[in-house]
Amino acid sequence: MPDNKIKIGEEIHDFKLLKIEDIPEIKFTGNIDDNGNHNAYEYVHTSGAKLLHLENEDPELAFTIGFKTLPKDSTGVFHILEHSVLCGSKKFPVKEPFTNLLKSSMQTFLNAMTFPDKTIYPVASTNEKDFYNLVDVYMDAVLYPNIYKNKNIFYQEGGHKTPEGFSGVVFNEMSGVYSDPQEHIFEGLMQQLFPDSCYAYSSGGAPEVIKKLTYEEYLAQHNTNYSLSNAYIIVYGNLDITKMFKFLNDNYLSKENDLKEWRGSTPVTSQGKWDSNYSYDVNSKPYIREVATAKENAECGAGFVVKRDHRQLAATRILLNTIAGSNESPLKKALLDENFCADIDFDMLSEVYEPFIIVECKSSKKDASKNLLKLISDKVTQIADGGISKDMLQATISNVEFKLKEKLPDCTNGLDYSICAMSEWLYDSDASTSALKYLDDIKWLKEQVKTDYFEKLAKEIFVENKHVAVVEVVPVEKTETKKPNYSDEEQKEIIELCQNLVKWQATPDSKEDEAKIPVMSIDDIGEMPKMTKRTVEEKDITLVKYDINTNGITYVNRYYPLNDFDGEDIHIISMLTELLGKLDTEKYSSEEIDVIAREKLGRLGFRCAFFEKFDNPSNLDLRLAIRSAALDENSKYLATLIDEIIFRTKFEDSDKIFKILKQKQVSLEQGFIAAGHSAALNNAASRILPVYKMSEMASGVAFYHYLKQILNTWEKSKDNLIKKLQDLSADVFNCKPIITYAGTNECISQITIGEKDAKAMANISIDEAKDSAFIIPGDVNYCAMVNDLRLNNEKMDGTKVASSKIVALDYLWNNVRVKNGAYGSGMIASPRGTIQFYSFRDPQIQKTFENFENSTKWLSELELDKQSLDNYIISSVAKIDAPSSALAKIQILDTYYFSDIDLNLIEKNRDQIIHTTLDDVHEAGRVFAKLSKNSSKCVFGTKALNKCSDQFNIVDLFSV
Repeated sequence: MPDNKIKIGEEIHDFKLLKIEDIPEIKFTGNIDDNGNHNAYEYVHTSGAKLLHLENEDPELAFTIGFKTLPKDSTGVFHILEHSVLCGSKKFPVKEPFTNLLKSSMQTFLNAMTFPDKTIYPVASTNEKDFYNLVDVYMDAVLYPNIYKNKNIFYQEGGHKTPEGFSGVVFNEMSGVYSDPQEHIFEGLMQQLFPDSCYAYSSGGAPEVIKKLTYEEYLAQHNTNYSLSNAYIIVYGNLDITKMFKFLNDNYLSKENDLKEWRGSTPVTSQGKWDSNYSYDVNSKPYIREVATAKENAECGAGFVVKRDHRQLAATRILLNTIAGSNESPLKKALLDENFCADIDFDMLSEVYEPFIIVECKSSKKDASKNLLKLISDKVTQIADGGISKDMLQATISNVEFKLKEKLPDCTNGLDYSICAMSEWLYDSDASTSALKYLDDIKWLKEQVKTDYFEKLAKEIFVENKHVAVVEVVPVEKTETKKPNYSDEEQKEIIELCQNLVKWQATPDSKEDEAKIPVMSIDDIGEMPKMTKRTVEEKDITLVKYDINTNGITYVNRYYPLNDFDGEDIHIISMLTELLGKLDTEKYSSEEIDVIAREKLGRLGFRCAFFEKFDNPSNLDLRLAIRSAALDENSKYLATLIDEIIFRTKFEDSDKIFKILKQKQVSLEQGFIAAGHSAALNNAASRILPVYKMSEMASGVAFYHYLKQILNTWEKSKDNLIKKLQDLSADVFNCKPIITYAGTNECISQITIGEKDAKAMANISIDEAKDSAFIIPGDVNYCAMVNDLRLNNEKMDGTKVASSKIVALDYLWNNVRVKNGAYGSGMIASPRGTIQFYSFRDPQIQKTFENFENSTKWLSELELDKQSLDNYIISSVAKIDAPSSALAKIQILDTYYFSDIDLNLIEKNRDQIIHTTLDDVHEAGRVFAKLSKNSSKCVFGTKALNKCSDQFNIVDLFSV
């Protein structure tokens, strides 16, 4: 750790130190010894920029610059600016510096985010040189973007008229977002709760309002808000802060640094007109939002504003989790028993000036919103008067402690801490670190459990609160979008605009401008991180141990074989994984299981896990996986509680089973709308690869249709289903599992082992089928195209992985995202050999598939200079070398074990990536081209799919 010690009041490169705090909560818990360096330093620069330095031993360095951005309308101007400033700047004038960095850096995080009242730009890397490169590009982007010189950026990222209507990256993104009824509940509550503030508007942008944004207003908002006096900077990790300050000051913050370029200064302003006497009239009608969506997406919701008090917010989270965090929590259970909706979610938005609780009632019955507030008030009164379970409160606090100790997969600590700090710093200049502290809060919360504090808090929020609102989403038929009727003069102007835009998009950046982007060399790539050691022990069962630093957490995964089961059996086993842990057992009620699981286990999940053998995609290893974790001192419950659940669950409660399965149906439907690309990829792959066919039966469209059929005929189906659940459960758990684990092994010997030795191998046949398309509610499409090298007598290697990166970040980015306006696109080459193309929130269908196919020929003829190729190599290696949590490592290692993939394959592929040549790229293009002509395709999209009946087997997904 560099010496960063200075005294309060001292300055380093015009940064004045305001305060120092020791914050043990930001202690790094990775594989590096902690030396007690977990301090927070708050500075202010002479320019007015505020900076928070979070010091610890983490080798992953992170930087975030953010601005308070308060919408005045729903044009989504700050969302569009978030995209736009990353489209070239004064120092780096290429069209897409963001994608240049994705192509060329060792970044572990690179993105930007728009919140209801702020916009942030975070980057992270484990390589110091790369880290400074990323900071350089991002600082220049936010302060000196090319938006003032090039109007095409506005047209491309925001939107523009076309002969067919309107298009733009943010416009198409938000068209997809507005297909989700959850978004309408959220925005409707914001509008009703905060009618006189910035929160009454959509920060992302409402599609019809985005069309009204002018270029002049777009520039004016950047000019006003992106100034140093409105900047919040957070730097994190094991870095030399003096070096960082010199870099920032010399290049971007000093008075001598092109001061004439600054376009104004925005001080920290109030959030708007806040009326403390706001009161909702319980007799008034709910706010109705008509949404073109399926009838299954009817929803209603309620919002409850809570006090902005750090400690009370922590208590409110505990309260919500306790009384509404699961089906067994008293408030959620009581509301579900009223049968006015299929599922209810409780959440709290705390990253705004006035936090509020969101109650979302999914697939609700007509007029359910009319009595929602009274129903919630009555149930909370009953719960509070009867006393909230002390055991459940304590269990919830214990579960929070576990989650604070465990690092989630793909979580960058620096980003997490930055968002957390901004959630209070933005509203209180003295609260830069308040949100990072939780240890004292945990102690205080435990003390409150002994009192009636939580009962009083529940009544204060849900019964006595007058700052509330109710919203209802009413599904309506979507009207056909009519082609605009432009005058001849308008048509001419629009065509000219589109032609100029396309010409600009198609014009390559000059070599001179490209050379200005800071890059690394192959020599800058460090050594590959050490591989995790794996030990396999064969006793009565197979034990697989991983030597991983788990930070005092024990992870135990059980994998039970699934053998000789047909398609319907897989459907039912998938239902079984939804039910386990949520029903009564012989020893415990479902409520008691919920309490024990929260208090003693940090993680418990049941799912189907299907693995294809590395060299033979027809040879599968089918498993029912139980993935669990607990603090070391509670590890015995990984044996005792899970044994109770899997061996002694009672399946007699058909009403509860129906409710749980109905919740699953709603979850699937919302997933098809919000993340249709994932469903499309799985469905396309299911027609060529057995492992994906099994996945379709367990969690895809096939499972959805079977589940819906069961629920629609419940009275006839339930007895047979319950019998099959009982029989299959007994059959599966009577088999001997394979157990993988990391951490202490004390609980392993306590696990009850079945008697049957069963193999999990299966050979699954694939039926020939036409490409599929599924109509879902919404205004955008999700396209997928899949094939596999192994089915075409080809093999995957690292050179093809690097080549797929080139296709994704060059051809598809430029042609599917930039030119055609999709929010996202990509190409994925798996280590086994599966090749996947996809698009996300895409206004096109036909053009996208043409681009998928054309990309391979383009790759086979591509000319790249050495530095450009090196850039792709570096970014491909970065994904392999990126740090990951213990949880993420175990998930990957389990996949490798069951798929018979040699752990050395990672190192082998990495070496092949590093030595990729242009000839290798051309050969990869030729191989990919052979596959693209006979690939399997799938689309989840709009009713415009009906025009493609000659290409796809089309199903209106929700109507079947």
